[in-house]
Amino acid sequence: MAIALLWSFLLVRPALDKENAVCRELSESEKQLDEFKNIILQAPEYIKKHREIAGQKEKMVSQLYTKEDLMVLFDDLEKKTIKHRLKLVEITPSVEELLRLNRQLPSDNLPQILDIIINLRGSLKNVGQFLQEVEAENFYQGINLCTISNAEEGQEYSDITYGFKAVLGTIRN
Repeated sequence: MAIALLWSFLLVRPALDKENAVCRELSESEKQLDEFKNIILQAPEYIKKHREIAGQKEKMVSQLYTKEDLMVLFDDLEKKTIKHRLKLVEITPSVEELLRLNRQLPSDNLPQILDIIINLRGSLKNVGQFLQEVEAENFYQGINLCTISNAEEGQEYSDITYGFKAVLGTIRN
C-alpha cells in the first residue's frame, strides 16, 4: 500500500496535473477561437458602418467650409456697404485663419467660425446703419474689435475697422 501511494505521488499525480493543465488551456483556446470567429463575422458589418460614417462626415465637412460660402459672405458684405454708401477698403480673414480652417476637423455639433475684419471708409451714420444690419444677420456671432480713426482736416469721412465672428454655411443667396 505504501508502494502504491508512493507510485501515485511520483508518477500518476504529475501526469494528472499535466492533463488537467492541458484541458484548461484547451478550454481557454476554444473560448478565444469562438471570440475570434465572432469578431471575423462582425468585421464586414463594422467596415461597412465605418465607411458609411466616413462618407457622412466627408459630406458634412464639404458643406461646412467651402469657397462658395466665403464668396457669398463677402458678396453680401460688399452689397451692404454699397447700400449704405460706404467705401469697402478691405475684407480680411487672415491667411493663418484660412489655413487653420483647412486643417481643423469640424466638431460633429459645432459649425466652423471665421474671424472677419472689414476696413471701411464713410460717415459714422452710414457705418452705424451698416453695422446694425450686419449684426442682425444669422452668420453674425459677435464683435472682436472696432476702431474708428477720425478724418483728417479737410476729409469728411472716417476710417473704421470692424472685426467679428461669422458662422460659415449660414448665409445663402
